[in-house]
Amino acid sequence: MAGAAAPAADLTLTLDLKALGMEKAEFAAITGCRIRHVDADSVQLTVPAQWTAVVSVNRPDAAALAAAHQRELAQWRRAGG
Repeated sequence: MAGAAAPAADLTLTLDLKALGMEKAEFAAITGCRIRHVDADSVQLTVPAQWTAVVSVNRPDAAALAAAHQRELAQWRRAGG
């Protein structure tokens, strides 16, 4: 069907905390995805088909990073991107 959006996909990112020298992981969706579920060492995401997702791990500035991305994306769209 032409013009129909491809369905979103769920994926899980799992970290080996010990190998990474981390005690815990805090995940935040920056762009291109939605967090569905978080465990101590993993995050389940929904990502629209053919998109690139950006997720931060243990970044205190994650909310500011996500907000900056949204501002830049809005500016790009206004410019005809």
